Amino acid sequence: MNILYLANNENGWRILKYLKENNEKIIGLAIHPDYKAKFKDEIISVSGLPEDKIFDGSSICGKEVLEKIRNLKADIV
Repeated sequence: MNILYLANNENGWRILKYLKENNEKIIGLAIHPDYKAKFKDEIISVSGLPEDKIFDGSSICGKEVLEKIRNLKADIV
């Protein structure tokens, strides 16, 4: 299953670690912008995703970002 994961704070980081340890396929990541983000560096590190698969959660409704997200073909968010 292809997962677009939305995460923030310690719980988001721990759940992402659990998903990765259980070989779930994380294909994209949306996180809070810097001024609201907690555990951002840890979440990005655990995701192992390239920069073009990581989205600023405050901009995911923008036309360009939505198109990139659609192209990921996530099964679940």
